[in-house]
Amino acid sequence: MAKVQNLSGISPDIPFTEFDFYDLYRQTFEKIELGRIRQKLPLHEMAENFGLTRKSMRVKRGRRSYFTLEGKVALMFLKMYTGQSCPKLMEQLNWNIHYQLFCDVRINPMHPLTNYKLLDDVFSELARGLKIQQQQEILARAWKPYMKELETMYTDSTCYESGMRYPTDPKLLWEGIEKAYRIMCVVSEKLKLHRPRTKYLDVEKANLAYRQRRKHTNAQTRKITRRLLKLLGKILNEIRRIGRENAGTNDLLTARQDRDIEIITKMYRQQKKHFDRTNPGRV
Repeated sequence: MAKVQNLSGISPDIPFTEFDFYDLYRQTFEKIELGRIRQKLPLHEMAENFGLTRKSMRVKRGRRSYFTLEGKVALMFLKMYTGQSCPKLMEQLNWNIHYQLFCDVRINPMHPLTNYKLLDDVFSELARGLKIQQQQEILARAWKPYMKELETMYTDSTCYESGMRYPTDPKLLWEGIEKAYRIMCVVSEKLKLHRPRTKYLDVEKANLAYRQRRKHTNAQTRKITRRLLKLLGKILNEIRRIGRENAGTNDLLTARQDRDIEIITKMYRQQKKHFDRTNPGRV
């Protein structure tokens, strides 16, 4: 007898009452990595924390869920384990019996799943009831016997959000313009003065068009930098003029605004000096 045979060839001779086809997969499932992961997952406790269980004894109306409560949570782990999209995961779930055992579901091969939105609905349901801190505590309690060096904490720096980005000249100048322009408007409003006229709106449109281009030539960068420098210098001059002509203007600004004006002025002088050089690309 051959070690590998087609199921269609042996099914007429061996009835499933005497040969449980799924039993072999259950035995091998406990030995593979996916089966060992499922044994260590507190699926029932996590399902309760997701709010999937109901304390009410009233029978819930509607169509019966295709997945069990634990199966829904297991499906979430399976998606992260495989790293596949919902259509790909549904295709694998239809034909991979180990995946079905992991999610506590048996899919009839004659009637496979065809709508991947079913998986999307499960993930959306879990997302609505997710309490990340509580779920982490549940996993920590379940995995604590298998963890070592509990006093040591490891972090991945790539997971931290950061406001850092490549500081090009137009970006720095435009940030300075936005802050300085808001401060100028606040001072004018508090002193009940007419807002000084600037080319802010025109330069804003030009800067937006520059940022939307995929590539920038040196000529385009020089042109927008020249306009930004001119506008920023104009705004800083207007703020200083208002301060000279109106006593007590410094009292209108907060300590943060005073510090921002000082930093913006220093940045403007550096950028102006850098732009006026014969070779602007050299620092």
